[in-house]
Amino acid sequence: MKSKTRRGVRAKLPGTRANIAVLKANLSRYLRKVQAGEELIVMDRATAIAKIVPYRLRKDDFITIPAKRPFRWAWDRPPVKLRKRLDPLPYLLRDREDPDWLKDLLKSPRQST
Repeated sequence: MKSKTRRGVRAKLPGTRANIAVLKANLSRYLRKVQAGEELIVMDRATAIAKIVPYRLRKDDFITIPAKRPFRWAWDRPPVKLRKRLDPLPYLLRDREDPDWLKDLLKSPRQST
């Protein structure tokens, strides 16, 4: 099925068509149509420049890792109390100078003080 335009003959495009300005003004409405299963052709004057299609979720798109225990358990626990008050500034400054210092510290055997 072909339709004639001022510039010549072009193929009839399936789906809803919208010019860029109209699409910008009514984006939510057009996205609801796409979500319902329609294809949307974005037009720049009489030229099709893009096609928006409904997203089809495939099984391999996301990996779901089940929780070992419900997260709620964290809220039921009392907060951890520190033995002494720490000033975070020296650790932040050291981290900015050498981002791997903490990894190196954790790899080395603990020294007793």
